[in-house]
Amino acid sequence: MNLRCQTLSYRTCMMSWKIPATILLSLAPACGALLAAPSPGGDPRIAGHWVLDQVASDDFDRKLAQLMEQRQRQFRPMRRPVQGEVPPLPEPAFDTPERVRLQLRETLKPASDLRIALDDSSLEILADQEPLRRFMLGQPVTRLDASGAAEVIATWSGSTLQIRARYSHRGLRTHQFTLDHAGALLRTTLVFNDPMSGKLELHSVYKRSD
Repeated sequence: MNLRCQTLSYRTCMMSWKIPATILLSLAPACGALLAAPSPGGDPRIAGHWVLDQVASDDFDRKLAQLMEQRQRQFRPMRRPVQGEVPPLPEPAFDTPERVRLQLRETLKPASDLRIALDDSSLEILADQEPLRRFMLGQPVTRLDASGAAEVIATWSGSTLQIRARYSHRGLRTHQFTLDHAGALLRTTLVFNDPMSGKLELHSVYKRSD
């Protein structure tokens, strides 16, 4: 079907298609339905109240410890480099290991309690005791969190809801939400890639509570 009928008037469609009017008359209701009820895509069943299943999810503390080890290897104490070796970076004076660990924990730890509300164009997420986060789907916004300023955008990729944060220091955090076939389990994948700290991938499972 020529989808120009979604934006052109019926008369314009009739002139541009150059086919018998009887056929166009039979197609007009379908064009009207497309105009009246556009499909936003995605899986609206993601909306609801979800509780973290810690047993089925990755061990966050272990993953965070691995990320800190990556950072420590990158910022190991300065020494005379071997010929041809790239010298290690000095640890920023204002970022002590404990401060960085607490910052990453605040930014990356999965919520124990997750509430999601959405419609065709907007998304709301309430995670634990954090402030309510609102998004217009497909529209980037600038947000500030413990890791700094970031451009954040929420989109659908098939049936997966994706929230991507691109930080001013070139870090990238992508959070994906996907339902199982029955709609009873919500699986999330968090991928954090930061030039200063390294990369973390965390998988969490939530059970529906409503």
